Amino acid sequence: MPAKSGSFVLDASALMAYYSAEAPGDRVKEWLHKAVRNPPTVFISVVSLAEVAMVVEKHSGLAASAAMLARTAQLPIEIVPLEYDSAVQAAHFQAVYSLPFASACAAVTALEKRRPLLTTDQAFEAVRQVIQVERLD
Repeated sequence: MPAKSGSFVLDASALMAYYSAEAPGDRVKEWLHKAVRNPPTVFISVVSLAEVAMVVEKHSGLAASAAMLARTAQLPIEIVPLEYDSAVQAAHFQAVYSLPFASACAAVTALEKRRPLLTTDQAFEAVRQVIQVERLD
């Protein structure tokens, strides 16, 4: 469980929860505070981060999105780039498990980092046999 190990992968919904007043965000905040002592143990796919930036910009504007990205850069989170092999694996996850591409990238990051994926998204139930999924709700 991420609360014990403090090592996990965030998907876009988990990062959105962190920045919201929702109860799941409190759990993410707690785990991130623990991660400060043991970095880098928290990861996010650059594609998931880009998805959050897009949502923030759509709802609150470009300046708010830039501010969120700057705040995220200060957190104990390693942003994982999307490499060719990972993109191909994500496409496979998208085809087989019907995940949106950003979600498939988050799942691949969890698989590659061998860490549980924190999410509020029920779509990840489909990949529980491949990765460990920790639901935040």
